[in-house]
Parts: sequence; structure tokens; C-alpha cells
Amino acid sequence: MMLNADSREELFSPMMVLSTGRSAALEDFTDNHLGALKEVVAEATYPEVRARIADVIWCRKRDHRMAELAVRSYLESAANLRSSDDWLSELERVERAVALASELGEFGLRGWCRLR
Repeated sequence: MMLNADSREELFSPMMVLSTGRSAALEDFTDNHLGALKEVVAEATYPEVRARIADVIWCRKRDHRMAELAVRSYLESAANLRSSDDWLSELERVERAVALASELGEFGLRGWCRLR
């Protein structure tokens, strides 16, 4: 799925849409899929993959621990992108991290500072 950090309506969209079908969308994940993803998310070594999995679980299940993991992982991914001079993708990850932190309600942006 493609991250659309600046969209509130469709945060994740299919990476590809063809005349015969499309790649995964957020609504495709069943409870069984989400359970399996939750079991493997901590094992993901790439921060981008870990962030995306945790974010999908947050969006579908509202698991605060997954949102916190996604914030940390998006920031780690952004730091990795900084060294590649891909500032637009870096900014998109930081924007999503801030949006997630603000969605955490009472935890909010004060908690985001502790996550860094």
C-alpha cells in the first residue's frame, strides 16, 4: 500500500490499480491477518516495514502500542531517508509520525517527544 500522509480520507491506497484488480488496501485486512501481523511486527528489521505494519494495525484496531511503535519506526525510517537525500519521503514519514502522535489523545505530542 502507498502512504498518503496528507490525506485524511484515504491514508493508505493501493500501490497499483489495474483493469483486472488492485494491490492491497486497508479494508482488505481481516482480523486473522491483523493478528498475524501483530505477531511479526516486532521482528521486522526495516523501520519502514515495521512502521507500515504497526500503522495498519493502529488504523484497524486502535491499539495504542502499535501507534507508538509506528511513530518511532516512521521517525527511524525518516532518519534513514535523510542520508539518501530523499527529503520528500522523509517529510512524509515525519508528518505521519506527528499525525499519529496527535491521534493518541491524552498521550498527544508531549508523549511524542518521549518516543524520540
